[in-house]
Amino acid sequence: MNITVNTDAALQDAKDIDGVIATIEESLSQLDKLFDAIIPERVETTWSNKLKEEWIEYYKNSIANGMSEMKQSAANLRFAVDKALEYDSGN
Repeated sequence: MNITVNTDAALQDAKDIDGVIATIEESLSQLDKLFDAIIPERVETTWSNKLKEEWIEYYKNSIANGMSEMKQSAANLRFAVDKALEYDSGN
């Protein structure tokens, strides 16, 4: 079975994924700062504590896991390109 890897397209896809990750990371950092500004540490209410806890859980875990998978996808694309180029060069 022959598999053809469009190396230019794969590298562009990996670059695009990197760009999406960078944008998400920047946006999350801004949101994190916004939460800190809106609900300072000294504010201790039931709703503010719940909001902070849920934000930390979502921000620190769920999104981080998703971005980890995105980073792995970009790495897999680059690996496929490397192997395709290696194969094409006869090594």
